[in-house]
Amino acid sequence: MPRENQSSRRLTNITRDVTLLIVNVLLIETDDAVVDVVKRMLERRGHQAIVAHTTEQALELLPEADVDLAIVSQDDLVGNVNAALFSFVLRAARPKLPIILVDVVDGQRYAVGAVRIYKPIGLDDLSMAIHCAVDAAATAG
Repeated sequence: MPRENQSSRRLTNITRDVTLLIVNVLLIETDDAVVDVVKRMLERRGHQAIVAHTTEQALELLPEADVDLAIVSQDDLVGNVNAALFSFVLRAARPKLPIILVDVVDGQRYAVGAVRIYKPIGLDDLSMAIHCAVDAAATAG
């Protein structure tokens, strides 16, 4: 077997093992069509999606829900609160929470300790982002 395929298979196994640790995912998105697609992708990988359509809903759910990871999938969630800014709020509430930001365009916003991916996303993109977010949260100071 060529080395490239062995490395790829090893990375796939590592990603699968890490993503098994993530059960409940807080998905923050205003568009129901996007929610349906991302929710199906998460369920295919064995995750449970907890959906919030606004930042207020997300903040209400966060203390109550057993959330292992947050996906913030929107440029402007409420008024002037964008996903990158909201990641700071999430980080303050849960310092070790893995966070993935899903954007439409490559912006210049800051998002401390969050992994950023861009639409359109596929199942492999989402799996890799989950792996990277878990790793980033685990090594955050």
